[in-house]
Amino acid sequence: MLIDEDTPTIRHAINRRLGVEPGVTICDIKFERYRKGDWYYADPQRPALLVAIAAEPFIRVNMEAEIGLPQSMVSRFELPIPFEHGHLLEEIDEIAEQYKAARKAHFGHGSGLILTPERQLQGSGLRGRWSRYGLREPQNG
Repeated sequence: MLIDEDTPTIRHAINRRLGVEPGVTICDIKFERYRKGDWYYADPQRPALLVAIAAEPFIRVNMEAEIGLPQSMVSRFELPIPFEHGHLLEEIDEIAEQYKAARKAHFGHGSGLILTPERQLQGSGLRGRWSRYGLREPQNG
């Protein structure tokens, strides 16, 4: 089991998996730690609308990467504290698959994926795999 102090392990896992993807350059990785009872923004895109109190401790991972000159990607996921290494790897693998899909759409068949300045790709979300590890989704409030 890993804890929030294991950010070097998270950084290494991200660089090891995504650093070998063709055309991907990891620009920045940031970590936000939250303890039980801390106020946090449940949705970084709309912080004024969704503010909640952490029901259990977690760490939010924010990552920026470039997947070609015209494209940059922002990825976010949350890990409970403590978390399993497998949980981390599953989150990173999902990001890798989204990078592949975005590159294929943009450089491949020209499907027009990147016509707007920003687009959210499919994925499991910030806490999409918490239930798999026996964790519940905290209540907003």
